[in-house]
Amino acid sequence: HILVTPRPQKEFTPLPESAVTGLLAPKVSPTPLTSSPSCCQALAAVLTYLGDTGEGGAFYLDTLNPGDHMRLDGRAVQGLNLFPDPSAPSNPCIASILNKTRTPGGLRLLHQWLKQPLIDAVLIKERLDLVELMVNNTEIRQLLFEVHLKQFPDFQRLSAKFSSSKAGLQDMYRVYSSLDKLDSLIR
Repeated sequence: HILVTPRPQKEFTPLPESAVTGLLAPKVSPTPLTSSPSCCQALAAVLTYLGDTGEGGAFYLDTLNPGDHMRLDGRAVQGLNLFPDPSAPSNPCIASILNKTRTPGGLRLLHQWLKQPLIDAVLIKERLDLVELMVNNTEIRQLLFEVHLKQFPDFQRLSAKFSSSKAGLQDMYRVYSSLDKLDSLIR
């Protein structure tokens, strides 16, 4: 169930190093992209497909290590019953059982973690330490769940609105008021 959109070969013309550097934020090194012609070709095709001019210098580069996560194909996801089956929506799945999230961002993160389980022992230990903190400290967990998290907007969607210049005054106010509430959350 993968959507394939054929693109003309000319869209895969590699971007020059200066164009890649112009895409990235000032302190981000373009070396991981420019060292591989395939990366520059794929980036050019994606920018063309999205209708992006490739200007602005606002992108950050995050390298994903394939050794950190397990790759699950569609059959494995279906066999493990990770997500609801559209043909049988009443059947419980792992995502619906584990979903105790308070925000849309939390639900997206849960889905990401289920789709890409960790295999790096250090990263697994870090995640388990956070889970242990929440399980053992009921007061913090309840305060976060009942008070703080419901006060925050969906920052991922807001950032998309800001990056596409579709954010309005109300969106700016929501970000401002949320940032103002961070002080009480940190204490």
